[in-house]
Amino acid sequence: MIGVALTLAGAFPLYARSKYYPPHATTLFRRVPVVLGYLFLLSAIAYYVYMVGWGYGLLVWLLVAMTSFCALMLLTVLPRRYTILFVCLLLAFFIVNIFM
Repeated sequence: MIGVALTLAGAFPLYARSKYYPPHATTLFRRVPVVLGYLFLLSAIAYYVYMVGWGYGLLVWLLVAMTSFCALMLLTVLPRRYTILFVCLLLAFFIVNIFM
C-alpha cells in the first residue's frame, strides 16, 4: 500500500500538467514541481524492488502505475463525493496494511 500511495503521489503532478487534465479540477497539483512527481515514482519503484526483488518488483510497480493513472483519470471527472469516498477507502486500506 505504501507503493500505491507513492505512485499516486507521483502520478498526480505529472497528470495535472498534461493537456488531458480537466480544467474544472483543482489547480493545487499544478503548482507541485514535476521533479517531485518523478522522485515519488522512483521511490515507489525502489520500494517494490526492495520488497520483492527487481524483476517481480518492476512488474508489480508497472501494474500499480497503470492502475494509478487510470484511477486518476477516472477520479478527476467523477463528482467530488466519489473522489472523497475513494480517498477514504485508500486511507482505510493503508491503515489496515500498517497494522498487519
